[in-house]
Amino acid sequence: MKFKNLAVVTGLAVSGVIVSSVIASANAAIFNVDGTEYDVTILPADTFDAQSATLESQPWWTKPSLAIDFANQVADSFGYPNISTSGAGPIGPRFAYDLSGTTVSEALFVLNTQTATSGTVGFSVSTGYAVVATAVPEPSTILGAVVGLGLIGGLKRKLG
Repeated sequence: MKFKNLAVVTGLAVSGVIVSSVIASANAAIFNVDGTEYDVTILPADTFDAQSATLESQPWWTKPSLAIDFANQVADSFGYPNISTSGAGPIGPRFAYDLSGTTVSEALFVLNTQTATSGTVGFSVSTGYAVVATAVPEPSTILGAVVGLGLIGGLKRKLG
């Protein structure tokens, strides 16, 4: 009886891992930048001033070329949620990478040119900034969890 219960629990755990990874991937926006995968999302429109702690913790903060790389990878995946303050037309999410006085330096993908460029926006302008939502687990981590559950099950069967 113990073996049947353990098999059911292990099966449910494995199914849960598989289902949750499928659901997560359906809603995920995963991008590979310089060999690392990132789950990128867009914050609800707000000012840099209100979101500075989050924006200053991003991997591209103080790294303009990395911000450009992110903007090029994300491109129009989220559409064009922002309008350029310089008249360049619709733009993708803003990848803030520096603050100088009341101006935020950023990388952004521009609809008209279909390329990422650097720009600036006032820190009190309400806009959609990009952030890394979560770390993306390596496939080996998920496989390791599944194998670990199987080993524990096998050990319990031998001991129980």
